[in-house]
Amino acid sequence: QRRVMGVQVDKNGFRKTVLRVSMAASVLEVIKDAFTDEEAVRIDLDFDSPRKTLVKDVEMPLFETYESICGQVTLIVSPERSVTYKTIRIILVGYIEFADSRTISLVRGEKVLDSDGVLESGYTEIPFDLGEIRGVVPDTLAGGLRRDTSTSSQEEHLVRTQSLDSGTHIPCETYTGNLYSVRYEIHIVVQRPFINYDVVETFPLNIQHPIAPPEDSPPLLVSIKDFGPDGHITFHTNSSDFALTDIVKGTVNYRGLVSGVKQVNVDLMKREEATGFEDYFAQSEVNKPDTHVGRFIVFNDAEHPLTGDGSFAVELPLEKVYMTPTVNLRLSRKQSFRVRWFLRLLSLDTRGRSVSTTTEIRLWRGTRLPFFVDE
Repeated sequence: QRRVMGVQVDKNGFRKTVLRVSMAASVLEVIKDAFTDEEAVRIDLDFDSPRKTLVKDVEMPLFETYESICGQVTLIVSPERSVTYKTIRIILVGYIEFADSRTISLVRGEKVLDSDGVLESGYTEIPFDLGEIRGVVPDTLAGGLRRDTSTSSQEEHLVRTQSLDSGTHIPCETYTGNLYSVRYEIHIVVQRPFINYDVVETFPLNIQHPIAPPEDSPPLLVSIKDFGPDGHITFHTNSSDFALTDIVKGTVNYRGLVSGVKQVNVDLMKREEATGFEDYFAQSEVNKPDTHVGRFIVFNDAEHPLTGDGSFAVELPLEKVYMTPTVNLRLSRKQSFRVRWFLRLLSLDTRGRSVSTTTEIRLWRGTRLPFFVDE
């Protein structure tokens, strides 16, 4: 007996190492040829240039929904080698990844680029066009992305295989969080005649959904009333939906302040929720407090604290804080993922007492993306 290590590709296009035992010398020669061919092939993927690359995340090609993913696959075979293949496929995979590396599939689309051929030594270039990637229609009530799953039980889950000729629906843009992350990848698969010995290369993508906040958003009002019978501080804006690059313009009003307030802050808080996946997390992870993401000090004057009545205008440039859009992603009636954002108004008086109150806001990607262009 001889033990032979190989690479197996599962139904989602992911590679894993497998151990096989062969008894016949002829079978060993076949497997040897398969490994020789795999080592002889290198796969490159070039998108139509120039491409956009993220600044604050791992550098990778950045695509917007309703934008076509197209480019060229280059297969490089070493000199004096040749590789026989059944198909050459391109697969777009989207999945949710948990902290323990377990995953849940969101979407999978594939397209056959070529079939039944031989790759000779040198370069083989194959152009591809996956069509438009489409974002799910935004749910303005939830402020995020959600697909209607009430039509039938068969459509309850978003996991499905699609043809990339007509584009692929993206249920949620790329996201990196503490409890879970949303990933998208392109897999180039050279399907070999030998079972479980395909040549696979993976290329990560970053997909974003550039949509502006709704125009009919309700106004935002945050109020602290713990300043005696009539004392209170409020923060007011004309909207509760904001783009990530907005400059939020609002007004701070204070009435009946007896004890002086020396500092007023506006904090941005993030909360991740995963309903129906409690067994994926420790109890401490599920119940941990909201994450403090950014702070704007709108007033800070210990020598001249706020007293009595008055008001002043404030501007909050959200672009200075790294945030992501609100997400409401439903996988089924009992399973969902949410990313929620909150605005916290916090005051500190001259006696050192702090008082705060929190309200939910909704964030949208907007039409401007944080990227630079590769030369």
